[in-house]
Amino acid sequence: MASGKQSAVTFDDTSLKAYWKFNEASGDIINQSASGVDLGAGADLQITGATYQTGTPPIGNSMLFDGVNDFGVAGTSLSQFNYMHNTTALWTVAWWMKARSTAVDEFVFGEPQGAAQIGTTIRFSSAQNFEIVIVNGGAVIANGLTSTNYVPDLTSWHFYVSTYDQSLGTLNWKMRRDDANQETINKTVNTPSNANATYAHHFARRADSSAGFGDFYISECSNWNKIMSASDQTSLYDGGAGKEIY
Repeated sequence: MASGKQSAVTFDDTSLKAYWKFNEASGDIINQSASGVDLGAGADLQITGATYQTGTPPIGNSMLFDGVNDFGVAGTSLSQFNYMHNTTALWTVAWWMKARSTAVDEFVFGEPQGAAQIGTTIRFSSAQNFEIVIVNGGAVIANGLTSTNYVPDLTSWHFYVSTYDQSLGTLNWKMRRDDANQETINKTVNTPSNANATYAHHFARRADSSAGFGDFYISECSNWNKIMSASDQTSLYDGGAGKEIY
């Protein structure tokens, strides 16, 4: 069990691969998942430049990435998040976020940028919408945008849940805000790659260059190798008050 993990389970953590609370005062942001499949210390976020214990999220503390040169990297492994882009891709990522600005291609988390790379990325843009990109090293597997102003403001905290299921014929990616506002996209006909991601998993920066820095507060980010049920999403949102996993 990685240093800093907690053991009292208040929420079913089955298939929880990584859980970053962003409540540390310094150093790495610890992967606090204690599930049977957690990624351990290899998914701790090494932080460059971000500000600790800021903002006023519904739960605990948050981290501020300033949109200039702040970012985090989840270790060095190129394989630990392969379940997000391979032929059996199945995942959920849930997080609380307060955006401070929106610019073209502000990266929230992920590995790739272009179709010649391998991995999964979620980012948002000046139209205040989220975009998902999954690429296989030669072609796009999934690429789509939510509606304009899906990030509804730059002043409030919102709870986002993104899910992806490669096995479905349609409606593979689903995005929800504040336990509602669901939008979907379909995958392409291209075949995913079972190879490792091109880059390690990044937060708040484009993985392959010093660009795409995200300008936002973030808290309580969980990454799962399953589709989180609607009832579990509702439970974590908790009417806007938020609920901790541990």
